[in-house]
Formats: sequence, C-alpha cells, structure tokens
Amino acid sequence: MILVPTDFSEVCDNAITYGAKLAKLLGFNLALLHIIDKKTKAELKKENQGIMEVAVKLDKIAKTVAKKHGIEVSAISEEGDIFTDIGKTAARIKASLMILGTHGKVGLKQKFGMSFAKKVIATVPVPAIVVHNTTNLDKGFKDIIFPVSTTAEVRQKVRWAILIAKTFKSKIHLFQLNQSGEENKKIMQNYIKQITKEFDKEDIKYDLVLADKKISYAKQVQDYSYEVKAALITIMITTDALNFKYGPYDEKMMFNPYEIPVMCINPVKTKIEYWK
Repeated sequence: MILVPTDFSEVCDNAITYGAKLAKLLGFNLALLHIIDKKTKAELKKENQGIMEVAVKLDKIAKTVAKKHGIEVSAISEEGDIFTDIGKTAARIKASLMILGTHGKVGLKQKFGMSFAKKVIATVPVPAIVVHNTTNLDKGFKDIIFPVSTTAEVRQKVRWAILIAKTFKSKIHLFQLNQSGEENKKIMQNYIKQITKEFDKEDIKYDLVLADKKISYAKQVQDYSYEVKAALITIMITTDALNFKYGPYDEKMMFNPYEIPVMCINPVKTKIEYWK
C-alpha cells in the first residue's frame, strides 16, 4: 500500500499522480488521505460547507485516479492533526511507502513556520518519497543515488534500493563519505563490501563514487545527482558521520535545488553501533 496525504493543492495532485504510477509499477494499492484539521474546518466554514464535503471530494479524486491508472485506490478522510495522524494512519493501514508533496523549503516555512515535510516524516513508520511540483515518473528510476556514511542504519536502505533497482533495472551510485582516520576508513570499506555483496546477489548494477573531503558532502551528492540525471536520492533520517541529527544534511537533501525526489527512511532502533 502506498499512502499519499493531500491538502488538494497542485503539488499534492502531482504527488498523487506520482504515487499512482509507482503503485501501478510495483503492484501496490494506493490510499489517499486528507486530515481534517483546524485549517480545513476554517476553509469549509468560509465556503459554507460541512466536513462531509471532504470525503465526497476525496472519493471523487480516488475514483478518477483508479480509472486512469488501473489500480485500486481508497480514500481516507478523518479529523486530526497532520503532524501526528498521518503517521498513525500509515501504521493503521499498514502502508509500505508514503509519497509526500512539498512546495519547497521557503514556501513551507512561510506557511507553517518550519519544515512541514520534515515534521511529518518524523512521525511516519515507513519510507517517504518527497516530491516536488516538477517531479514526474515517466522515465522510471534509471539512476539512484545511495549516500554511504559509517552508521549501522545505512544498511536499512539496501532492501528498498534493491526492490526499486530490480523493478526499474536501475543503476545505483554508491556515494561514499570520504573518511578521516584508519578506523573509519576500515568501517567504510566493510560497509561497501557488505552492500555490494547484497547488490551482486541480486545482479544490481552499481558504481562507487568517493566524495572530496574539501567540498560539502551534501552539495556533492546534489550536484552529482543532477549530473547523472538521477531520479531518486535515498537518505536515512538519523545521526550520521557528519554529526547531523535530522538537521542540515537531511534538509539539504529533501529541499535540493534540483528538485530530485528523495526517499527518506526513519531508522529502526538497533543496539548495533556499527555494521560488522
């Protein structure tokens, strides 16, 4: 099941289209969600409409999408808070993936006072692909960027990378953080060995790219992604070797200037400090 929250904006309409195309290709069902919060109620009151109008509107969209893409689409509308109930809904319907449309960092900060996408993703127990209004899936995922740092959580991206690469015959670019110190270098080498071993088992195409120590890692990932015309960047929402905890690195990736879709994965807690 793929979940797509919507506020009925243009960027969310594009997220629905993106989600529908991906659901079709992966053989998943699609669920559209609108959380009826204070903002929705204020807008309904202004238009002299009741809460039921939301369900009617969402159901109409679901039927249109189902017919156009030939997939099963359900509509969910319920009262709540977008920053808590989107994640609860994802867990309740056992979603495997979420598509989240974003207007971009500047617009969102003007509207919500902080990053809407970041705050929502923090509550969702499944990977979320952040897409922009310019995003489309017409060419599939030919190239996927897989940043690699020295935290155990990085391995949690492997399963999704393999699923997508096998489905779309993608090439994965392992973009390695350039480590200082022999111990960190050894850890990185081991991670690369473990990851590529899994890719080799599944006959996944990949290459290795080593970042330059003198240039911002986030900027290098973004620029390289643009250079190879990547369709997806995968990141972990976690503390990494750059000492960012759900901070600048994650934001820079989600709101990259090239508007490349980003798959954000919340790590499962583990007692393993390193992947050995």
